[in-house]
Amino acid sequence: SDWAQCSASCGTGTQRSTRTCLDRGCNGPASRTQPCTNTPCTGTSGRWGEWSDWAQCSASCGTGTQRSTRTCLDRGCNGPASRTQPCTNTPCTVGLGRRRNVNSLSSAELHDLREAWARMTATSQFSNVASMHRLLCPHGNLFFLPWHRLFLEDLENALGVAMPYWDWTRGGIPAAFAARTYTNRAGRVVSNPLFAGQFFGRTTQRLPFSTFDFNQLRRELALAPSQTAFARLSSLVETAHNTIHVAVGGDMAILTAAAFDPIFWAHHCFVDLVWYRWQVQTDRLTTADP
Repeated sequence: SDWAQCSASCGTGTQRSTRTCLDRGCNGPASRTQPCTNTPCTGTSGRWGEWSDWAQCSASCGTGTQRSTRTCLDRGCNGPASRTQPCTNTPCTVGLGRRRNVNSLSSAELHDLREAWARMTATSQFSNVASMHRLLCPHGNLFFLPWHRLFLEDLENALGVAMPYWDWTRGGIPAAFAARTYTNRAGRVVSNPLFAGQFFGRTTQRLPFSTFDFNQLRRELALAPSQTAFARLSSLVETAHNTIHVAVGGDMAILTAAAFDPIFWAHHCFVDLVWYRWQVQTDRLTTADP
């Protein structure tokens, strides 16, 4: 939009311009600011009120901005009446919207996900993508995180919707993936496509631990923001990731079969989210250095 009126009636202030996202999941901020100058202020500077709380982030996913304002209690206050700062939500999936915690999805959104998964697995698309894990997947090196990020993109392109994540620091296998059946939109009880997959003619299985210390995983991942080197961050995240594969058990603990279980993808979406948050924090999201 055009630049708004200067925030200061005299002296230096700021003015704001906004734009509207015409699709879901737009990258970049929805607003921008620039300094502006009116006539010099004369006499004693007026008194400012307190800054307001930071407003909602301008971006529903990715990096945006948020704004705070203050009111001049007298005439001729010096300085800006508004300020902005960057803010970060979950990563954007280009064209498919935002990845969200699977436990926060509405009933309609779960129907969308299950129906999309059933459509995808009815063709060879899914097996073609999942097979790449057993053939090419790198572990134990610096390619682990970036390779799996591209792997997730391949899955979502085949799926047609954003894949939700499973925050395994907050509890076990989500109900959306744990139930054998569900009631579809037509009111019929049908097989849940998120419960298991097909691995070369057989159904994948899970053998989860009866008890598991998810609090310990939370404490381990709490160390992630303090890491300054990508190599250390990658090792820390991969170690926690390995623990989940073993804890879920069954085919999830077998490298060649793991990607054929639907829970694999929700698991790796959370792994990618941990890396993404670290990239934003260390200002590496748009650099060649991961």
